[in-house]
Amino acid sequence: MLIHCHRFLLFILCTVFALTLTCSLCSAQGRTNGSRQSSPAQRSVLKSSKNEAALGVLTRLRAIRDCWADSYMILPSNTPSEENDSLFLMCGTEYRLRLMEAQSAVADAADAVNDKAILREATAALGVFSDLDTLYRLFNSRGYFFSGDVRISDIYPIVHKYNLTYNENSTSKVAIYRQMMQHRRIHVDRLAELIEGAPADSNPTLTPAQAEAATDDLTWSRAAKGMAYEWYLGRYPKGRHAAEARDSIARKDQIRKERDDQLETVRRSLQDTTHKVLEAYVRGDKVTYGNFLSSRFPSRGIYIAKLKPQPEVASFEIKDFEVNPYDSEQQLYRATINVRYVSIFNKERVYPYSILYLKTDRGWEIVEWHSP
Repeated sequence: MLIHCHRFLLFILCTVFALTLTCSLCSAQGRTNGSRQSSPAQRSVLKSSKNEAALGVLTRLRAIRDCWADSYMILPSNTPSEENDSLFLMCGTEYRLRLMEAQSAVADAADAVNDKAILREATAALGVFSDLDTLYRLFNSRGYFFSGDVRISDIYPIVHKYNLTYNENSTSKVAIYRQMMQHRRIHVDRLAELIEGAPADSNPTLTPAQAEAATDDLTWSRAAKGMAYEWYLGRYPKGRHAAEARDSIARKDQIRKERDDQLETVRRSLQDTTHKVLEAYVRGDKVTYGNFLSSRFPSRGIYIAKLKPQPEVASFEIKDFEVNPYDSEQQLYRATINVRYVSIFNKERVYPYSILYLKTDRGWEIVEWHSP
């Protein structure tokens, strides 16, 4: 009887112990689960952070995309030998930095963004720019730098990957670049569609019709600048500016006279301005001289600070003053002159100068000044 009683008490104690242990485990598990669950505010912050990371990738990829010019921005030359593949690279010395920034942004996104579609398009976009960089490095290598053509066998993996067209083993660099330019946009555009709140593209992809119109407009702009109206009509006999081109041909002599008169007006104005600039230069008048220097003038502050009076100069005379349009759309003109200085000791020296002037609301400003 006593043995049965002891067994019953042992059973009761074991049952109580088991229930206590189970409750403790459940309580601990509940606390663990509660700690793992984030609040709505935390989830919102996390989502915002990931979206910002994706937007950062898009910004960097758009920047390296814009380092390259679209095909419709590069007019075909009259002969293939005159084509210049270097025109496709738009950002000059900034190119390498833009590429490294894009590479770093995509690499960092792998940890910050968990959207597989976004990562896939970002990686694919970077792959295109990496292939473009491979082409760029090859085209500018010692063996190819002075050649306008490239052997297909040297770039076949890229040709095959993007299904680029070719007829023989040798083709022009420009022909390859023209076909690659459209590929650099595809994945960047897809990436923008996947990102919530992606900003509007300042350099959007054009439809074929829009691209054709842009090329037409660019061709006319170049033709009108050089009065090459027949050349434009040869390319676009039914173009957007065909009527204006035919009218310009009929008025060619009148247009030439108007341009000559306008350039002469600019020349007289710039000669007067140059005289004032040189007068301030000789006197060491920093205020007046500084007013003529554009904010774009290299090392403007240093240049003005170093200006000193030149008492040994008795007089100066501007000779051989010539002006040519540098960029008429931006009102930029290049003045080339010879200045004859006479010292107080009656010694003469002649200095040639090349000055780039910009027309602004304030008047003429100097953007560049080159002297021996």
